Amino acid sequence: MNKKRVTKSLIGKIPLLLIVVFFFSLVFFMFLRAQELHEKKDIDKDISKTTNKTTTTISHKTDKPKLLLICDDVITAKQVRKLTDMNLNITISFLPPTKFHKMSAKIAKNVPNHMVHYPLEAFNYKHPEQNTLKVDDSFETINQTTKKLMRLYPNTKYLNNHTGSKFTSSDIAMDRLMRSFKENNLTFLDSKTSGKTVGKKYAKKYGVNFMIRDIFLDNIIEPDYIRAQLKKAVKIAIKNGKAIAIFHPHNISIKSIKNSKDILKDVDVIYIKDYDIQNR
Repeated sequence: MNKKRVTKSLIGKIPLLLIVVFFFSLVFFMFLRAQELHEKKDIDKDISKTTNKTTTTISHKTDKPKLLLICDDVITAKQVRKLTDMNLNITISFLPPTKFHKMSAKIAKNVPNHMVHYPLEAFNYKHPEQNTLKVDDSFETINQTTKKLMRLYPNTKYLNNHTGSKFTSSDIAMDRLMRSFKENNLTFLDSKTSGKTVGKKYAKKYGVNFMIRDIFLDNIIEPDYIRAQLKKAVKIAIKNGKAIAIFHPHNISIKSIKNSKDILKDVDVIYIKDYDIQNR
């Protein structure tokens, strides 16, 4: 009898328990939603500030060698502000939005000189971006991804690869990607994450406008190393008339390059669209 009474008592309390669980779930959901709206409001403020700062460009029309400085992996308005505060013509390469960084495409709309950092498959990389293209993806999958990126970033035609050591060294994959770039009238800048990249081969096959990185500035995130790499970039530019250098939005990288204007005095740092004109 006692067991039956206990069972009946528990059954009688189930509706109340369900109500309590539903109530706390609703409160938790409302809390998360309020946090999300607050975060969105802060992001919108950051975007507004970024817009005001990025409308002014620095014009360099001299006979000096040209240096294209690209900052990869950008996802926030705060990073954009820091890069703008460098007072150099930094071309910003945005990672496509994911659930972990949702606003990068919206932020990019307010940045006049930007490009897209296209995630491609690497041989060894523990944290690939969502929707990273794989070597065995079909042309249809690749082309759909490319078209989606162009809808998200309608104000640029320049893309460079994020990771991609495996993808860019695959003949089949790069043939499909460059075919997609040709169809969408895009320019490919090879980040050269593999010494065996075949990007140029297939860009040439399809008549795709092509550029390639000369040097990374911050593989080691130390001021002295970054300054030494920047000096090498300038030497390449002086030797060849132009050079492409890539860095990342680490605070040390930004500060080191910002404080290296003495190194940059013999070159013009120009945006990718201006570099492209000179490259053709």
